[in-house]
Amino acid sequence: MTSRLSRIPLGALLAALVCAGGAQAAGLDPTPPVAPIPIPIPAPQVADWSGFHGGLSANYARGHLDWEDNNGGFFAFAPGDDFDVEIERGAAGMQLGYSWQTSNNLVLGLELSGMVLDLEHTADSPYFGSDEFSGRIRNPLALTGQVGLARGRWQPYVEAGVASALVGINHTDNVLNEEFDSEEQRTGYVAGVGLGYKISDRFSVGMNYRHFDFGTMEHDGSSSPSNFNESFDVDARMGVVSVYWNYYLN
Repeated sequence: MTSRLSRIPLGALLAALVCAGGAQAAGLDPTPPVAPIPIPIPAPQVADWSGFHGGLSANYARGHLDWEDNNGGFFAFAPGDDFDVEIERGAAGMQLGYSWQTSNNLVLGLELSGMVLDLEHTADSPYFGSDEFSGRIRNPLALTGQVGLARGRWQPYVEAGVASALVGINHTDNVLNEEFDSEEQRTGYVAGVGLGYKISDRFSVGMNYRHFDFGTMEHDGSSSPSNFNESFDVDARMGVVSVYWNYYLN
């Protein structure tokens, strides 16, 4: 019995073999390529900012005091005479706080901070050549609420709250030895922005800017020893740039 292979023309068989060999020589593989298996890339780890924290800060403060004479006493010509000073100084500080971090990495916090600051400046009076005027802001405290967003190890935030400090003025006549000094505990507001970076689970560093405004307050009293009646409206404010370090108890 004649086989089926013998029925195929020899020329056709050779042509098929030649075509197959040419395809392999040209690098054409009839087998479809296998798709590579995707390798998952882990999402960047978000630092945990929750828990109690405390730390130290280095601060640079620039203050402005502006006051106006209400009754034209010993150190001015007439009611309405005014004077202002600019004050700059560095100070050390510390802070204590607590933060909550939500599932969408929103960070909410409360912080109490203070500085050992004696921001004082003395200048010559524009009214009498023998007089000196000085103003001061001392030892401010701030209680702020903070809202931030954790992004990797970074956390930008904004804050606002209440602030308190000792604000004072001093007028001195160096010829007649007359002096008026007044210092009051003032309460105002503070607002600022900052950026923190989590070095590890326990430690962070950061930088912020805060604006303190203690408003305008009347300072009344008598000069000594002549007992001239004195009254001044004093406006006080300052800006503070801080670099800080915190330890976390989370």
